[in-house]
Amino acid sequence: MTTKTSGAPGEILARALAYPYQPPDFGFVFGAGSEAPLPLKLRRLSHFPAGPETAPLADLEIEAEGGGIRRYGARVPLIAAGSNASFLRLRSKFSEAGLESEFPVLLARAHGLVAAYSAHVSSYGPVPGTLAGEAGAVSLLHVAFVDADALACLNASEALGKNYALALVSGHRLDFGGGLGLDAGLAYISMRGVHAPSGAPLRLTAFRAEGSRLSARSQREILDGLRRHLASRAPLEDFVAEQVGDEAVRLARTAAMAATARNCGISGLRCVAGGMAAPPAELPGAFTPGRSGV
Repeated sequence: MTTKTSGAPGEILARALAYPYQPPDFGFVFGAGSEAPLPLKLRRLSHFPAGPETAPLADLEIEAEGGGIRRYGARVPLIAAGSNASFLRLRSKFSEAGLESEFPVLLARAHGLVAAYSAHVSSYGPVPGTLAGEAGAVSLLHVAFVDADALACLNASEALGKNYALALVSGHRLDFGGGLGLDAGLAYISMRGVHAPSGAPLRLTAFRAEGSRLSARSQREILDGLRRHLASRAPLEDFVAEQVGDEAVRLARTAAMAATARNCGISGLRCVAGGMAAPPAELPGAFTPGRSGV
């Protein structure tokens, strides 16, 4: 099925190559109406895991740049391994949904986790990210502390049940500094697997990972590698425009990526939403739509 594209091939390529849209190298407050990410400092974190199969529920107190203490209650931690770490992309998602929301996004040292490429092509052109496991690696990843309405907005943007599942990731330390941290969080895990054209997952260059043995690639390198693998003679901008403009082309390329895809390598995942073949987990009972938790 051919779909309508917006923009010339060069504009489509530029949007694809910009993925994951400049995630900042600091923690920040996201506000749908803000023009820029507001840096923050975490002052207090209390978390209340309801059990080994239930996502933790957290209360936070942060200090925003320029002064001012803000408190957030009844939030679940959502680990970002792609564009959900980007203020620009978050602003776009919440603006399109017409939802005003505010939540803190902390920068964590995530133990045993890396941001890797998923084995599928996104509808707007790039090969997107997913969370993967790698023993010994420590990545700098963002963790958004969202309420139920914000999580529902993000779920709607992630093609749950098709490309991603929302899962509980436990047993991996998320260290926010100052002795504050968590041992579990939610994450969007690719149901397509991890892109591994040479047998090993490939990391996103946008997210640093100490101790990782995996190679990192830019979005341009990933897309150009896919173009060469498929023996396409089209210039890269035309190659990307094809997969944005024609769903059949996009699905065929995703199917080709499946031949070398690998499991995410994270043990003990618990599925929350999306139908991933994993034991089920639940959100805390206090985590209900309509509760702002601010």
